[in-house]
Amino acid sequence: MSPECISYSKAGRLIVFAVALTLIHSTDAWALPESGIEIAGTEFQLVTIPPGTFIMGSDSADGDERPAHKVTIDYSFDIGKTEVTVAQFRAFVKAADYEKKGWTPDRRCSDHMGSAENRPCENPRFEQTESHPIARVTYYDAKAFCKWLSQQTGENFRLPTEAEWEYACRTGTAEGYSGDVEQMAWFDATSERIIHPVARKKPNPWGLYDMHGNVWEWVLDMWHDGADGAPADGSAWLDSPDRPNRGVVRGGSFYNPSWLLRSYIRMRTPLGYRIHFNNGFRIAMSFD
Repeated sequence: MSPECISYSKAGRLIVFAVALTLIHSTDAWALPESGIEIAGTEFQLVTIPPGTFIMGSDSADGDERPAHKVTIDYSFDIGKTEVTVAQFRAFVKAADYEKKGWTPDRRCSDHMGSAENRPCENPRFEQTESHPIARVTYYDAKAFCKWLSQQTGENFRLPTEAEWEYACRTGTAEGYSGDVEQMAWFDATSERIIHPVARKKPNPWGLYDMHGNVWEWVLDMWHDGADGAPADGSAWLDSPDRPNRGVVRGGSFYNPSWLLRSYIRMRTPLGYRIHFNNGFRIAMSFD
């Protein structure tokens, strides 16, 4: 298929994509536009994802990932080049006075694996630097972070929808991984079962780091037991009849085997849990 040009306005600038709109089987990569913002002395790097169509889920996976279904995202959106880091989250905690809402670096959090009771929330089982991904965050923590970022910038920052996340992870591939998983991901066989600083492995073909592994990433959708009735336009599935108060995390983590890192694997998690020491997130931004 020959490329088709797509253009849109972003912050007063015209960006033109030469892309194929249907990416179901293509594995060709191209350089995507990137941008950065600085808020509260902390830099955020973003990659602009073009419109496209892909097959979400897998008929060969468990019931939660079935049926495989076509999704068309007819808009562009930005997504974080990396998972949100400790430094970025600390800037938010300080600027938004989030300590009053239940988060402090010294708050004691139990470990759901039973191996590190009463560790500080920012240090899940081990010490972390400012370039490590923030972990032990709830869905509500992640949404509060995005709300603060939106207020600071005037843009619409949010969590990516589940479809947007999988589309950005797959990068046009139809397999379980968007490249060599050992080169791209921290998982149990490569990580020594500790979280690593972001962007130390190879990015996926669209320039996004740690989409496979390191920490699970919250998405905007609520949990559903399977894909029957899922939106086909990239939007979030926000009602939650199957598992009330359960959200979705994607991508797998440093603690998991590689099969849990496949592009279509989904995991349900209680929205308010901070005891999961391998849950983090990355940001997305819509263009109005």
